[in-house]
Amino acid sequence: LLVPITSAAPAGSEPPPGFWALMFSMFIPFAIMGLFWLYGIWAAIRTWQGRDFNYPLIGRLAH
Repeated sequence: LLVPITSAAPAGSEPPPGFWALMFSMFIPFAIMGLFWLYGIWAAIRTWQGRDFNYPLIGRLAH
């Protein structure tokens, strides 16, 4: 899909306006998922160590 788009672009042309903002906005969800993953790993380690762990937003509901 991207090969025809990139091959049709003239050499040395600049990306369209807003291109880098859109590329950055695609990175944001992956960064948030990574933070949730790290937080889950930290919760698992705390639980395996026998310590109490409650999630901040749903801790009372899950307990």
